[in-house]
Amino acid sequence: MRKGGRVRHWVWVGLTIGALAGAGCSSPATQNGVVIGRLVQDGGPVGAAPRAVAGAVIAIKSGGSTKTTVVGSNGQFRMELPVGRYTFMGAASNTPQQCVDQHAVVVTSSRVVSTQVVCPIP
Repeated sequence: MRKGGRVRHWVWVGLTIGALAGAGCSSPATQNGVVIGRLVQDGGPVGAAPRAVAGAVIAIKSGGSTKTTVVGSNGQFRMELPVGRYTFMGAASNTPQQCVDQHAVVVTSSRVVSTQVVCPIP
């Protein structure tokens, strides 16, 4: 076998062994779910309905990891998150007040859950 042929042979052998070794070593896929929701302001004049606002929403997973998304003027947001229990907080772009979700959100694999993050107006 010529020198160039030997090199090609060992490259082929190395690639084949690498492919066979990796075939049984797949890591489990991360389990994700989707949260859809709205960022709203509530309060003000008596009888005023909650209204959508622009701002940002933060998903805080029990254990401390976070994910943030920007929310447009329609107040709607969508976040793909790993399975777990989350608290949602936010901030409307037109007020310094902190906004909170009314309850914990549980994200499960391949499911869509919805929530509403409320910014109270005194």
